[in-house]
Amino acid sequence: MGKPAKPISRTEFLLDTFVTVTLYGSKDEAALDGTIELCRYYDDLLDRHDPKSMISRLNSAQEPVEIDPGLYNMLETALRLGALSQGRYDITIAPVMDLWDFKGDTGKVPSQDALEQALARVGQENVRLLENHRVELLNGAQLDLGSIAKGFIADEIARYLREQKVPGAIVNLGGNVIAVGKKPGDKPFVIGVQKPFADRQETVGTLEVTDLSLVSAGLYERCFTGEDGVLYHHIIDATNGMPARTGLLSVSILSSSSTRADALSTLCFLLGPEEAMELVEDMEDTEAIFLTIDGKTLLTSGLVDRYKPTK
Repeated sequence: MGKPAKPISRTEFLLDTFVTVTLYGSKDEAALDGTIELCRYYDDLLDRHDPKSMISRLNSAQEPVEIDPGLYNMLETALRLGALSQGRYDITIAPVMDLWDFKGDTGKVPSQDALEQALARVGQENVRLLENHRVELLNGAQLDLGSIAKGFIADEIARYLREQKVPGAIVNLGGNVIAVGKKPGDKPFVIGVQKPFADRQETVGTLEVTDLSLVSAGLYERCFTGEDGVLYHHIIDATNGMPARTGLLSVSILSSSSTRADALSTLCFLLGPEEAMELVEDMEDTEAIFLTIDGKTLLTSGLVDRYKPTK
């Protein structure tokens, strides 16, 4: 037998990050092209800052809007998980996120008055899911799906690659990683947990995975230091409009569903380690890694024997 074929890879800047798809045991360039086109399709659909996108049309509509069935399912997942968060995780957070403007080069802390006005429009009870994939937003609510969209897109790419009979692949959407199948030689993939405030290649530990997704949410991803010397980050608590202070640096969720892993990583960060640990331990097909500000690594029971700290 000869050596296994070298993996083939494609990288594009989409979803406001670098998207890399790597195929193992396959030379199917068309499958690579297909993954990038799929990613671009959902990028166009879900970019709320693009007035032509489906999510923008929904955010500005005064009546129910029929949306993509996959997007409808994503909203169902987000609302179901949001109900477990005591109001902290809420996809109608868009008006508050606009005040913070973490997309800009420099951040500015919003005034309390502005926050209160924006928070008056936040509440997932304002999202009505209707039949025939129609959605209605009430009371000036607007959706921000940044906490779940990349996970959903990763799942769609993974489904597409399985349809194309690709034997193994790694899809990396700027830290949202999903492994499809296995590496040549029937070997699992090894994926790392990013070290906070370090280069994306630096890890604090690794896991062997097959057909699983690992998604991390951390305060280091988008942040700025205010005039008061305080670090403000983009994981906003929807109950008060402020960055969550839960003693965590990051949360990484392992699940076969990247959609669920994506939303849960943010939700668990907002809950803090104790509540989040209890929540995840009660979930099937879900594990978590918590990195705390005081330097601890906390693992759910299913990872105790699987997680390997980086030396």
